[in-house]
Formats: sequence, structure tokens, C-alpha cells
Amino acid sequence: MAEPHRATTLSLFHANGKALSDTATTAAGGAPTSCSWTASFVSGGGVYDELPANLAKPAHSWSASGHILPGASSTYEATITFPAPGKYRINAECAYAAAENSLASASVASPTTTSASEVITVAYVRRELRKLTKKDRDAYLDTFLLLYRTPTVTGQATYGIHYQSLSDLQMMHLSAATDRREDHLHDGMGFLTQHVAMTMAFELSLQSVQPHLAVPYW
Repeated sequence: MAEPHRATTLSLFHANGKALSDTATTAAGGAPTSCSWTASFVSGGGVYDELPANLAKPAHSWSASGHILPGASSTYEATITFPAPGKYRINAECAYAAAENSLASASVASPTTTSASEVITVAYVRRELRKLTKKDRDAYLDTFLLLYRTPTVTGQATYGIHYQSLSDLQMMHLSAATDRREDHLHDGMGFLTQHVAMTMAFELSLQSVQPHLAVPYW
């Protein structure tokens, strides 16, 4: 699994888990000379495709590709940043040095390639507040403060339609919980679903400003 808007390391291994540089596992008798990869959208995106275009590209129109040469430690790695929660297909192909083709009448070079394909899930991860890195904690608190200081109308002009100020989110809670006839948030079966919905609205407002953020718990 990977997280959206965070750099994800793609590492290539043999099916048995051994490194590609393990020549004993390689049918061609050596490590790959190079590998290439592609990543493409399968499903997902949804409301996250409506985040500001300067922060997030719609998942359905996203794709990425690249070439990998062995690193200093003979690892085969690349970095991918996915644009939204969902499912994405990763295709990889590696080329090996030419080997002699013993079936030919003359000794000729016969290149060897191998490929793999995998669908991975990309999702936000909510972490315990005290376990956030300093960078993530600062980003969360800075964005929280921005939501406190910036009215909804002003924020939506910059951050898009899903931005809501803390004041408006607070009023959403108060207006539903302080109805004289009934507490719509804390009485009955709606307690969990109503608070989940408001938490998601708060989180989406945070992500309209910093799309890599998720609401922490404590």
C-alpha cells in the first residue's frame, strides 16, 4: 500500500524476494542492465479529483513512467507520487545482458527480458498525533491555524470548493447538537456516522490546503 501525495519508493525484486542483483536467481546469468516501469490509474479519485489543480492532478488522467538503473548498492528503485486514493497498476520490465543462443547455427546474442504487473492500493493513513514526524505535525498545526484564521468564502477562492473554515465546521456541529427539539449528533444511532462525516469534512478542508495531510488521532 502507498499514500497519496507522498513519495513512494518502488523496489524491484525477484518473485522469491531476492534482489535483482542476485545472479544465482537470474536465468540470464547476470543482473539486469536496466528496468523500465509505468504506473496508471485503475479506479478511485472521486472527491479528491476536485482539489485545486495546482495541488493535485485528477487521478483518472494521471500516469507516470521511468527507467531504473542499478544504484550504488545494486538496488533497482524508483520514486512515485500518487495523486489520490484509489487503485493503480504498476508494470515493470527488466532487460538482461545478451546471452549466447546455443540453438542458433552460429553463436548470436539473444537479449532476455522479464516483466511483472501489480495493482496496488493507495490510501490516506491516520497516525497517532504524538507519532507524527515534526514536519507532518508542523504542517498539520499550520494548516489548522490557517482554517481558524481564513473564512470559508476567502478560503474557497484560493483552495477550492471543499475548503471550510473552522468556524463553519464548529457551527455545523453546534447547530445540529443544540436543536431545542433534539440533539441530532449525540442521541441515537447517528452519533458515529454524523461525527465521521464531520471529521471527513474537516480532513478534506485540510487536504484542500495540504493534500498529503490526514487527521491524526490521540
